Amino acid sequence: MFAMSALAASVASGCGDDDASGAPSLGNEAGAAHSAGAAADEMAGGNGGNGAAASAGEGGADAGNAGAGAAGTPITPDVLPITLRFAPRVGGEDFACSSRYSDMGSSSATVRPVDFKFYVHDLRVVAEDGTETLVHLIPSAWQNEGVALLDFEDQSGSCANGTEATNSEIVGTVPFGSYSGIAFKLGVPFDLNHTNADAAEAPLNDTTMYWGWNLGRLFLSVMNEVEEDAGAEGGAGGATAAPFVSVLHLGSTGCQGDAAVGGVSSCAKPNRPEFRLVPFDLGSNVVVADIKAVLEHSDLTRDLCHSFSAEACSWPFDHLGLNWFTGSLTPSTQRFFRVE
Repeated sequence: MFAMSALAASVASGCGDDDASGAPSLGNEAGAAHSAGAAADEMAGGNGGNGAAASAGEGGADAGNAGAGAAGTPITPDVLPITLRFAPRVGGEDFACSSRYSDMGSSSATVRPVDFKFYVHDLRVVAEDGTETLVHLIPSAWQNEGVALLDFEDQSGSCANGTEATNSEIVGTVPFGSYSGIAFKLGVPFDLNHTNADAAEAPLNDTTMYWGWNLGRLFLSVMNEVEEDAGAEGGAGGATAAPFVSVLHLGSTGCQGDAAVGGVSSCAKPNRPEFRLVPFDLGSNVVVADIKAVLEHSDLTRDLCHSFSAEACSWPFDHLGLNWFTGSLTPSTQRFFRVE
């Protein structure tokens, strides 16, 4: 349980084990419970007819959340800062662009990372009685309009899909209260998703996470370069074949309308999984994001999941808490996030 007080207001960033257990509780339970609406929106492209049941209310489900943390909240005795820390992992190992990882996926492949980043929005803290309060995000290069980008690739080693800059935390403010958990959604809200990246403010201007106006943003990008067997050869002259890059790109599908003319009206499969981590202590816990767990049943020697193929996407979607076939949320199947 994380009890807010003026003396223990700031949770240190980084991955150290900061201890806030001594902070006295003010007994001020989270006010104004935030209703986590089921967001249903989705990205244009194939599979437009699949998962229609999941698209009800798609266009407006996230509208109330977009921009909820757009403006910085002044720090007062009643409004205090928090920092939510994420730890990227590959099974039991820390994620690093310069590393190589063995026994990955159903084919037990050895891989080198190329990309690992994702968007988070609708971040809430959970009180002891289960009510949820929206966290107001403090605008920065990594978070704006209630959306944050977690970016773990640094363009070193085999990583080649981004910049040297990285981000592993979300910074915001909450009212005084005793909180025992967190909840959030993966992705970008519908009304911010289908906008022009060139005209957007950071972090929604990241073109490596952009599919186009109708398709919107990538919510999650996981890419791995698969090592070939020693002696594998390519074409003429025996040149070494270029390594295969396995892809897991999560985004909305089956989107209707034209973002450039009149806008996208809805998406059949929003593909915004929701996560609730309870118990979670903001003073000492971190959110582990484990790509090995998500890719456990994927054949990394051949799978290219761009959210459209059942063969390549059904298993990783399941491990993200989504049913690829219906587009419905299945939180009990998620293996991506855990608490440490």
